[in-house]
Parts: sequence; C-alpha cells; structure tokens
Amino acid sequence: MKKLVSLIGLSAAVSFVPNFSWAQSVTLEPGFYNYSHVINFGGQDMPPEIYQYCVRPNENSRELHELVEVMSRGECELSNISMTRSTSRADISCTDTGLGLDIRGTFDANFGADFYDVDTAAALGPLNLNIKSKVRRGGECPVNWKNPDD
Repeated sequence: MKKLVSLIGLSAAVSFVPNFSWAQSVTLEPGFYNYSHVINFGGQDMPPEIYQYCVRPNENSRELHELVEVMSRGECELSNISMTRSTSRADISCTDTGLGLDIRGTFDANFGADFYDVDTAAALGPLNLNIKSKVRRGGECPVNWKNPDD
C-alpha cells in the first residue's frame, strides 16, 4: 500500500504551486509539519496514516519542473495541470507501477504557505481509490529531528 500511496498521494508536493510558470519557485514555510491521509480503497476505509516531517529552510523551495520530476519518478505522468494562487488540479496516469495495474485519476488541492489539502480520486484497474491528505505546520522543527527519509 505504501508504494500505491507514494504514486497517487505523491506527497502532494506539486499541489501548492502558485502559478503556471515552469521557472517559478514554490516555497513552503519552514517548520514542523503534521501530515495525515485517509485512504478509501474499493469502498473500504483504511486506518488513517499520520506522519511528521521537518521542512528545513534550505529545502523548502523548488521550481515547478523539479517537483514534477520528483513526483513522476518515471512511473507517473501529470497532465492538464491548472493552478491559481490557492488551488491546483492535475490528471495523473501511472504505468509500470509494480502493482500489475495502471492507475488513472485526478488530484485537487487547496493550499497556503503553511498548509495544504489534497483530494486524490483514481482507478486502480476495477477498484476506486480515494486519498484525502491534510498537511499543517505545527511550529518549529524539534532539535535533532530526523525525517523518515534522512
């Protein structure tokens, strides 16, 4: 399930992109973030997953093309990307997922400098998948905090 979430949820990284320019930088306020998502797979809710992550000042800004590259990882393509100052939407298509089925869907996001919400709706073969992600800044990063991917 973790691979599926990373493909579909995509950490919602591109969801807080403020405009259409590929050269634009995307900046999230540094700090300690609480991330949770609820997955409904085939009509059945999975237990919520909750994570914490420290966004450091030197890691809080990316250009749009960098975010799309990170998100695609060679398995997924984003298309029909539309963005405003506080919302974004994109279609997603994932092949060669290692799951035996292609994934097709959309994600919609609302965001600000210190939060974002992403709703993903997709089909994994005959099954419907919905992921609702919420990310909120909770303050400063704890001293000596190590992120899960450090």
